Amino acid sequence: MTMTATDPSPRPLTDADDGNTSSSKAPTPSKRAPRIIRRKKKGSSTAEDANANDIPAHIQNNTQLHHIISTTLPKDYEFEIPKTIWRIEKANATAVALQLPEGLLMYA
Repeated sequence: MTMTATDPSPRPLTDADDGNTSSSKAPTPSKRAPRIIRRKKKGSSTAEDANANDIPAHIQNNTQLHHIISTTLPKDYEFEIPKTIWRIEKANATAVALQLPEGLLMYA
């Protein structure tokens, strides 16, 4: 016994079947719940947030590092070198890439 691909039972065509996009019936809009976005209030930080960004003493009190920064880098810009060193240490990074504007590439 062989099966045929045609469907012997007739069924009415719908707008989706015949590709007709114009219809007398308007599609029913899907009802979604409104999105609610809550933001943190300014000044409401936890103790963990404050401690996470504190630069450790071995970086802050490194006189050799601060001497090199003050004698090598221009004073017009804040490079945030101690903060960058802390973020590298905290991430246990093995490779670091710096991105500077063209005028500051000589300091990279």
